[in-house]
Amino acid sequence: MVLIFDVDGTLLDTYMVTFNCVVASFKKVLPGFNLTKDIIVSFFGPPIVQRFEEVSGSKQLALKLYDAYNEHFDLVHDKIVKKFMYSENVLKQLKKMNIKLAVYSNKVKSRIIRGFECVNFMKYFDYILGVDEVIKPKPDPEGIFKVISVFGEDRYIYIGDSITDIICANNANIESIGISLGLYSCEQLKQANASYVVEDFKKLLEVIKCMIVS
Repeated sequence: MVLIFDVDGTLLDTYMVTFNCVVASFKKVLPGFNLTKDIIVSFFGPPIVQRFEEVSGSKQLALKLYDAYNEHFDLVHDKIVKKFMYSENVLKQLKKMNIKLAVYSNKVKSRIIRGFECVNFMKYFDYILGVDEVIKPKPDPEGIFKVISVFGEDRYIYIGDSITDIICANNANIESIGISLGLYSCEQLKQANASYVVEDFKKLLEVIKCMIVS
């Protein structure tokens, strides 16, 4: 069995990092833009530069916004990123159970590693794949297929907090566990056809143990 994890909103609580960086970007590049909460929320999940282009309607503006985002990211990330409650204890137990752990995220690999180094998570993962290493980001299943190609296991389960994560797993025809730690409720994750839905990491471990014997 291989467990493939999303990162933001799943393993790392980066809500305030993204929120602060998006706000700072528009304040610097498009100070008159009507930046609503719904627009800010839309940045959680897709590749950041893709959302900047979709929201601004301009590739040139998107690049300027992304530069501003990166500048602010370097100032705030390491100070405010944190791990979710029980997450490290669960990762330790999963490793003791000899379950292989991987990551696939719509975040670039260098930033996944940076976040993991801040919370000492690097030692738990056998393979990390970032959005900069695929052609098509989630919900396209390319990334999951790339992870599968690395391992010789016969069962893969994707774990994420967003509807995009669940759709990606469905597109790859593998099982999924929706974990409601971020912006999406258990009901929304169920409606996206997650195989299982949990509220926190304690419940996640219980479900994984049940799946092993099923």
